[in-house]
Amino acid sequence: MNELRYFLVLAYLRKNVTSLGRINLTIDDMVSDCGYVPDSHPNKTNDSFKNLLQNLIDGKYLACNCDITKVNRNKMFTLELTSDKEHNLFYSDTSFVLLSIAEFDKITKCKSKINKAVLLAVYLSIKQYITIDGTVPDSYSKVAYPSKYGIQKRLGISSKTTVEKAIQKLVELHMLYEYVGGYYLDSQDLFEPTNNGYALSEKEINGAENALKQYYHVDKIYKYNEIDVERLKYPNRK
Repeated sequence: MNELRYFLVLAYLRKNVTSLGRINLTIDDMVSDCGYVPDSHPNKTNDSFKNLLQNLIDGKYLACNCDITKVNRNKMFTLELTSDKEHNLFYSDTSFVLLSIAEFDKITKCKSKINKAVLLAVYLSIKQYITIDGTVPDSYSKVAYPSKYGIQKRLGISSKTTVEKAIQKLVELHMLYEYVGGYYLDSQDLFEPTNNGYALSEKEINGAENALKQYYHVDKIYKYNEIDVERLKYPNRK
């Protein structure tokens, strides 16, 4: 779970970096801004964030004007981004997922029992599949349909239930809009469950059913009350 906090740390650094590539911060400020309660006891929250920063320093992605492992929780210190492209945290010549400051703040400041690192990781995992960069015509539905199991495995989250709770919270925050899928008839004439559809706006989610039809190459998506349960491909999955 601590590794998922890299998403938060990188977003925090990007949010606060100056034009000179420097970030002035305290450990308590960073922890708070990432949505956690600062705790300076050994091996607790503050140490977790210090360790993540130290890993970035060891990897030559950051430089620091002090020993990060020993800095006082309220002591201001400065991080500096490495200038060469190979180790520049925010340079990429490949595709990447945009995260706005407003999105970061909405996740980190929301009231939720769900780990903020999980919320952000699940959000970015789904958003990466939603085409919003103008490379497809506006007439195309900007809907993604990754499986919850796939999200769980990619992020190393312990259970699919945790992913489901994170998605539910993101829907409550109006950061994601969800189309609850159904079933389609496969080549064996059995009813197989679809993934759910996700979009970044209410307007786009209205096209989710058609997008799923195209994805599964079928003419109809069935709801549970429309199917013959004796023909379910996976009887234990409703």
